[in-house]
Amino acid sequence: MCCAHGAALLGHAHPAIDQALRKAIELGYVNSFETEYHEQLAREICECIPCAERVRFCSSGSEATLHLIRACRAYTGREKIIRFEGHFHGYHELIYIGGHPPAENVADNRSKPYIESAGIPEEFAKFIIPIPYNDPEALEEAISEHGDETALVILEPVNYNCGCIKPQPGYLELLRIDQRGRYHPFL
Repeated sequence: MCCAHGAALLGHAHPAIDQALRKAIELGYVNSFETEYHEQLAREICECIPCAERVRFCSSGSEATLHLIRACRAYTGREKIIRFEGHFHGYHELIYIGGHPPAENVADNRSKPYIESAGIPEEFAKFIIPIPYNDPEALEEAISEHGDETALVILEPVNYNCGCIKPQPGYLELLRIDQRGRYHPFL
C-alpha cells in the first residue's frame, strides 16, 4: 500500500487533486517552496506540533537529513552522529553508514560502521555511532562514551523500514538531551 509514496493516496485523477494541480499551474512552475500556500502549511504545522517552532520544506528526505545534520553540527560544534541500525535517513554520505549492514557485517558494525555504498570515503565512518534500536543499555553507553562529541541522535520513532517496529515504553524518553548536551535519562 505504498500508493506511489503518497501521491496516489486519494486515487488517480481525484477531482480535488486535479483542481489543486490546475491552481498550482496558474502560480507558475518555479516556486520552490515560495508560495503563500507553503507559508500557510508551515504555520499550521507549527500550531499543531508543539515542538515544531520552525519548518523548512525540502525536496526529499535525504535533503532534509543533510540540512539537519549540518545545522546540528553547526549549533553544537560537534561532529558525531548516533544512529540506529535498521533506520533509514537518506542516501547521502553523511548518514548512509552503519544503518543497514549485511548479516555478515552486523557483529562488526558497532566497532567499524558499515559503509553502505561505494563512493563514500572511509573517513566518514568515524563520525557514525550505530546502535541497536530499543536497547536502553546500548543507548546509555553510546551517550556516556560519545555524548561530548555527538551533534545529534537521529532515528525514526517507529522503525518503519524494518516492519514498523514501535519503541518500547519509555525508550523515546531516554533520548532527552538538553541544549548543553547533558543526558537526562528518564525525563
